[in-house]
Amino acid sequence: MAMRKPKQHETMRAAAKTRKRARVIAEPMPQIIGRISQEGTTRKGWDEDITAQLLTLWFDRMPLADLKIASAKGPLWLAQMSPEALMGLDEIIVRQAGTLGWRIGLSELVQWRLSEWEVVPDGLKLLRQYLHAVERAARIFQRRQRPPLDDPSFYTFKDKTVKELKVLLIEMRKAFRVRFSDPPHDLEPVLVVHFSKTVKRRSRSFPFLAANRLRWEAFFKDQPTAVLMQNLAKVRLCPASLFDLWFSWCKGVDPERIRQIISHLGSSPRKPTRNAKL
Repeated sequence: MAMRKPKQHETMRAAAKTRKRARVIAEPMPQIIGRISQEGTTRKGWDEDITAQLLTLWFDRMPLADLKIASAKGPLWLAQMSPEALMGLDEIIVRQAGTLGWRIGLSELVQWRLSEWEVVPDGLKLLRQYLHAVERAARIFQRRQRPPLDDPSFYTFKDKTVKELKVLLIEMRKAFRVRFSDPPHDLEPVLVVHFSKTVKRRSRSFPFLAANRLRWEAFFKDQPTAVLMQNLAKVRLCPASLFDLWFSWCKGVDPERIRQIISHLGSSPRKPTRNAKL
């Protein structure tokens, strides 16, 4: 049987619905990938952590009427959510899949929505967006594509990390000042080891540095020059500039561009989320 050609007003209504879905959540969104442990986590742990983070993002953007239902946590409360609330959850899942990748599928909340997408009218579109997002995350992990830089918590993350860097760099300058005349290729490895061991041993004093200690190690070792030694030997310590260099290395973006982006995120009306993990 030949399919009926949709009337013009039906086509326009479908297009309007698509536009509405695209703008459900317009503001920058925190990235779950930076809020969960990625090492030594069990299958159950992944599920619990990702689901909890998804619910936090969803509740923060949920219509008030739906939020009241969700807060009551009655039986089958998910089935009572409005279409608008579910559209918001779907968008959060797709956007987070772009950085979490396959890991997001370990969440039972995501598995439920995937099962729903299999039968709802716009489910195929959502599945295509989801799979495209998972592929994008894989490209980011392989450093074939730059990660998104719209996480509002980057501003607080930089502020807290720079404060820790300032304390640690002052301590290291006092400890190694007499060795600044040593050849860079001799002193830099010693400084990097000291930096890493100190952060690991005093993780409570340096929680933001400790959460990303391995990335700091990799950054220092990947630099063509003795970045840590040069920073310590300067007349004036610049922990903010060192952070920008490191973060630009992590994200594959020019340091000045990173500085501008984080500064702009600091003026965002939505309060940044405090988090030690990158």
